[in-house]
Amino acid sequence: MNVKILDQAQHRAVRDAKGNLKKAAEFADGFRTILQHQFAKPGAPEAWGVDVEFDSSGLGFKLKTPFGLARAIAVSSIVHGKSQIRYVIEKEVTLEGDVHGHVKVAAICIDEFGVVSAEDDGDKLASLNVIDERQVHREVGEVGVSIVHAIGAEERYFSQQ
Repeated sequence: MNVKILDQAQHRAVRDAKGNLKKAAEFADGFRTILQHQFAKPGAPEAWGVDVEFDSSGLGFKLKTPFGLARAIAVSSIVHGKSQIRYVIEKEVTLEGDVHGHVKVAAICIDEFGVVSAEDDGDKLASLNVIDERQVHREVGEVGVSIVHAIGAEERYFSQQ
């Protein structure tokens, strides 16, 4: 994209980025904590076979699934006109020439209000800022299942030959 004169909304997204990204990062940390909890609840490891491990630094995390390994990279971005934390989900695969790498399979965004949305169409997937904690956990769990489905639906795979 070329450098251009911004409209008022674009200007505001940049001007308010520092504060909005700080709030969004707090919600992103909560998101991954809830996600980890949902897949670790009694009976969940046996049923789903998913493990969530936090990166040692930053907001990223790794996913071990029955469909292979994946990582979620937290990126500060402007998506749908707002500064948000964007989680890019990448599956570990073998690329051409037997090169180890990752391919994007999904992405979600978390804004300063705790709204989790799909990157592509902006549809709301979950809200992390509601009083009903069970609702939050249920919604985050559903987002987690959707992420695991995206990992499984990716036809490329990791070969350990």
